[in-house]
Amino acid sequence: MPLHLGAILWETGKGARKMASERQIKANRNNARQSTGPRTAGGKARSSRNAFRHGLSRPLAGDDPRLKRIAEVIADEVGDSSIAQEIARNAMELSRIRHVRDHLIAEMAAGGGCPDLKRLLALQRYNRLSLAKRRRVMKEG
Repeated sequence: MPLHLGAILWETGKGARKMASERQIKANRNNARQSTGPRTAGGKARSSRNAFRHGLSRPLAGDDPRLKRIAEVIADEVGDSSIAQEIARNAMELSRIRHVRDHLIAEMAAGGGCPDLKRLLALQRYNRLSLAKRRRVMKEG
């Protein structure tokens, strides 16, 4: 937002700009002082996990023995260790996605109610992205 002589300008939706009043500026500053986030260790620990839902966005550990073993088996077949590593990583990602999806379905079957639709759609998105990665690696190899 552009500032003009200390005043705050904003779009009105019709393309015109309107200056904030001194009262609005003062209220915004007071609200900003109060919105400093968690202060206690417990509050900071809780807020650090706000975006965590399923762990699928975190990268795979490169030193996972299962990943290394899968890559070795694939490398024996394709001959290129870097391509084998990517295929193995992708196979592990797909396995994690399917594990979370199976868990959600088991919750539904056990009468736990319908899980959040956003979570199911996110799983579908992760699955689609992982399959696209696999196709790309296979095409390059």
